[in-house]
Amino acid sequence: MGMGSWLSRTGWLCALLLAGAAAGAQTGDPQSTWDVGRQADGSVMVPTNQWLRPAGAQIEFAGRPTGLALLPAGGPLVVVDRSMLRTIDVDSAEILASAGSNGGHTVNGVVVAADGRTVYTSTVNHLVQIFNVGDDGAITSGGDPITLPGTNPYPTGLALDAAEQTLFVAASRQNSVLAFDLADREAEPRRVYVGAAPYDLLRLGDRLYVSNWGGRLPVEGDRTASSSGTPVQVDERTIGSDGSVSVIDLTTFTQTAAIPVGLLPCGLAASADGARVYVACANSDVVSVIDTARDAVIGEITVRTGADQLFGSGVNALTLSPDGGTLYAACGALNAVAVIRLHDASGTVLGWLPTGWYPGALALSADGGRLFVANTKGVGSLARESQHNSHHHQGSVSLIDLPPADQPAALEAHTQTVLANNRSLVAATAIAPPRPGIAPAPLPERHGEPSLVKHVVYIILENRTYDQVFGDMPEGRGDPSLVLFGEEVTPNRHALARQFHLLDNFYCSGVLSADGHQWATQGYVTPYLEKSFGGFVRSYPYEGSDALAYSAGGFIWDNVLDHGLTFRSYGEMVQARIRSKVEGLAPNFTNIYADFADDGIVQNFEIGSTALIARVQENLCPTTCGFPSTVPDVYRADQFIRELAEFEANGGFPNLSILLLPNDHTNGTSPAYPKPASQVADNDLALGQIIEAVTKSRFWPETAIFVAQDDPQAGTDHIDGHRSPAFCISPWTPRGVVDSTNYTQVGMVKTIELLLGLPPMNQLDALAEPMRTCFSGPLDLTPYTAVPNRIPLDDMNPPLEALSGRALYFAKLSQQLDFSEVDKADEDSLNRILWYTQRGDDPYPDWTVTRDRERYGLR
Repeated sequence: MGMGSWLSRTGWLCALLLAGAAAGAQTGDPQSTWDVGRQADGSVMVPTNQWLRPAGAQIEFAGRPTGLALLPAGGPLVVVDRSMLRTIDVDSAEILASAGSNGGHTVNGVVVAADGRTVYTSTVNHLVQIFNVGDDGAITSGGDPITLPGTNPYPTGLALDAAEQTLFVAASRQNSVLAFDLADREAEPRRVYVGAAPYDLLRLGDRLYVSNWGGRLPVEGDRTASSSGTPVQVDERTIGSDGSVSVIDLTTFTQTAAIPVGLLPCGLAASADGARVYVACANSDVVSVIDTARDAVIGEITVRTGADQLFGSGVNALTLSPDGGTLYAACGALNAVAVIRLHDASGTVLGWLPTGWYPGALALSADGGRLFVANTKGVGSLARESQHNSHHHQGSVSLIDLPPADQPAALEAHTQTVLANNRSLVAATAIAPPRPGIAPAPLPERHGEPSLVKHVVYIILENRTYDQVFGDMPEGRGDPSLVLFGEEVTPNRHALARQFHLLDNFYCSGVLSADGHQWATQGYVTPYLEKSFGGFVRSYPYEGSDALAYSAGGFIWDNVLDHGLTFRSYGEMVQARIRSKVEGLAPNFTNIYADFADDGIVQNFEIGSTALIARVQENLCPTTCGFPSTVPDVYRADQFIRELAEFEANGGFPNLSILLLPNDHTNGTSPAYPKPASQVADNDLALGQIIEAVTKSRFWPETAIFVAQDDPQAGTDHIDGHRSPAFCISPWTPRGVVDSTNYTQVGMVKTIELLLGLPPMNQLDALAEPMRTCFSGPLDLTPYTAVPNRIPLDDMNPPLEALSGRALYFAKLSQQLDFSEVDKADEDSLNRILWYTQRGDDPYPDWTVTRDRERYGLR
């Protein structure tokens, strides 16, 4: 039986059974207590409930690679990392040399001249850097970089003309392509405007093809929203709804066509004869096929592991076999490369090759026998061998010997591994229809089956690891040497862990707030963000500010609203609006807290927010806000509790309420803010007050409360940098237990879907492990009573003149950091400040410092 038919609807289900057998108990056991990270058999579990068992040889290094180029004539492989350029000997699988970039590298952009030695790369400092690579792989400077004109142009894709006298550069934030004369570096570059957010460039003869992340530029009457200052077309969910490929005539340097393709078009590839251009469309799971004779799409190849599978392959990069018959497609979200047999205007997925975490670039050997894969996330945050921070990126490159076409069993074996790695049996159950006659359960077995829970309260906190908070709890697997905010600071978290349960194997799926809020609310992150870690120049969309950053699968509130349920936002994905009503009274923490603490009502300030995402704006509590931390979290809690009382009196308690409590982020020792411990204590008390109010309300018998960090970046953990404190609290939560089941943010999203009778939104929440043990106890409606804070919430950092020594040093350092928006402050500096304030003269552990000292682009 051929692989194409094997992956048909019927064959796919058979494949799942084979995959389950191949995976063994470790992927099928619903009570798995495996830790994220490396396992004894060499496999890696990542914090999305997926496994890594990559094919071929693996080369690991500290970083996040986003680009590849194989130099000709047996030259080395060039790897573009987030902050480095590396060369690799593909025969010995050894790194030959590394060189830092001038600023971090952007999401895309590497091209090699015909001499096989000159390499151009795009940087977040709005430069194109030039390197020379020697025969031995040594990397030297190729001269002064090329500077792009204008304000924050952000270069991405690169291409050379046939004579290699002109370098074409996609200026992503200027929606244009620039042409630089390499012989006359003083000449002004020519410019042609294309679509929104150009990403990749591909030259075919005298034409240049440009993939535009945001599609064509909007016209009057289009529904639009902003992406990095550019209006782009969006759907009713405020998610990007257009993709295009521009065609530029290089003889006139004008755009001659704008070809509609799938959403978020990324990598481009062309057939050897130039008759076809293939476009990887990450937010549609398709490869669009363009006929270059007509410059029109003539076909579309769906790239998923089965005909019934959900959205979420994340296809983002392509390469073609030398004979033009096979297309290889990197599917970032599946940690796999699809092998596609091409037909005239379509293709058949023959099978899959397992890779590292998030394949983001591909290259083939000249004979087509070896595939090189840049795994952007590699093996996760494992650049340190023991204690970990989520910024300890450990990227990788896979060197894969391709299975011969006359040996289909080899590709079939790889395909089974991919299905097992992606827990396809669990994913198949997630899309199975609900069974008739099933009695309501605390947590249903299948999506759409009846639940005893009617209301979910989802509370998102900021930036803490498990060990920072719970390392002092002997009941769980903590490291006391890493505790910063233990029981004295967080008495409610500790009381909740003892009264309900302690989850000591829960993981955030992301790294920082830019991707963390997407994981928390979508259970998925697109290549738009996954490749941006060289520097978030286009946006840092924790507050819902970039329509191109979002998954086509939608947000959890879209799922709720689309299925006739109700939703209320209390500060998630919003922008604050804070105004003083009293002339001369500054809207700072001291004044706002004093106003609130006086009688529980803020009278002197107007506090509110707006949302750029339409459905959040339509369902927004008008008196709360997200950031900044000038507003105490107990105020945010009070706004929810006030509305909860109204719902008790009048009904209408939403099916889903999402709250943001951000002040455990802290502002270091800046004199204008409370001490870090006081800010975390404020956050802790607010959390306790909310849980008390819900568990003492009439809604408690039908309510579940979920609590998670958006990300764990501001600290370290001895098991994994993604491990973080979390709660799942319901009337059926087993009381007083330690639960070491491996759970993740994506699994939390899936659990909310199961409770509210919703389908999964994408392949990742379909395959995730729901939090079943959290609903396995006997019914217990005992309410929670909040524990009073043990330290004052307004214990302010002292002024500079009152300080000396290290305290003065760190206070000045805090003042230099940018706390105006989340995560703008340098993470390593903030962590050092927090360590000093909480641990005093205890030596700051060197292993907490990210190996990439330059920390390009980290925020």
